[in-house]
Amino acid sequence: MRKKYETIKNWIYAHPKQVYKYVMIFLFFSFVFSIIQFFYFPTKFNYSIAVSPIYSAPSAKQKVKSNEIEMGKIVEELKKYKEKRDSTSLTKADSLRIDYLYNQFNQLKSGY
Repeated sequence: MRKKYETIKNWIYAHPKQVYKYVMIFLFFSFVFSIIQFFYFPTKFNYSIAVSPIYSAPSAKQKVKSNEIEMGKIVEELKKYKEKRDSTSLTKADSLRIDYLYNQFNQLKSGY
């Protein structure tokens, strides 16, 4: 078996143009066969995935309620940063976080 493998390998290395030609012919016929199969023998099954109600889009009331909850969390965090600012111990990272929270609050408030 190993000798047969060695002879095939040696033939491939000795005749690269022929190997390339055979591989391209094989790929061409595979492509043509797949095109013919696609158009003349289409699949009979229509796959459809039903989305369960757990993962469906939230209703408007649920969205408003979740937005209000998020806005409440943001306000609480901003209040903590206000207390930290009053004690004059804000860092640059805190300032960036405050800016991010403010932008998030405005996005939730406008509904985008």
